[in-house]
Amino acid sequence: MKSPTEEEFEESIKELSEYKNRLEKEVVTISQKLKMPQRKIKSIIVESSDEIYKLKDSADVFGIDEAQFFDDGIIDIANKLAREDKRIVIAGLDKDYTGKSFGPIHQLLVDAE
Repeated sequence: MKSPTEEEFEESIKELSEYKNRLEKEVVTISQKLKMPQRKIKSIIVESSDEIYKLKDSADVFGIDEAQFFDDGIIDIANKLAREDKRIVIAGLDKDYTGKSFGPIHQLLVDAE
């Protein structure tokens, strides 16, 4: 394998520098450890699971965070939305600090695809 010429070496450095600059514009650093693409997604705060279903015509994808704090109605809402070909992404804790089941997460896991 032959060594790169000085021109090839400088071209590689230039390409890497351009790539690094592009990444710095597209990536935000969190705690200087984790890098994630910058994206803002419109969100709506709801008080109950019923409010989610009322929004069914406003989106094709629903992201639900902290699902352990929702009432058990979230289970029916998630299943209804899924039957209507909506994509649902749900995040939440399945156990509390003592290791006991927490909220509706276990049933949501059972029903998940």
